[in-house]
Amino acid sequence: MNDRLLFRFWGRETVKDLTLLVAALPAVACLMYVPVVISGEGSWPRLAILFVIFAVIWWALRVLLLGWVTRGRRGDDVTDEAG
Repeated sequence: MNDRLLFRFWGRETVKDLTLLVAALPAVACLMYVPVVISGEGSWPRLAILFVIFAVIWWALRVLLLGWVTRGRRGDDVTDEAG
């Protein structure tokens, strides 16, 4: 069953990269909303707060995933030993 896990099929680096790419989409959406705010239809503080929240979530996820990749390289991860 563990042979079918996503990181066994693609590798931990690829899973990390794809996860970070998907996690960055809300921040990109915030940046795409800037022209709407410039035209006077939105709120700068709300947009800035959302962007900061999404950036912090992305950074925290990055730290966790880098640790996961490092544990996999050292062989310390329990999920790799099962099966």
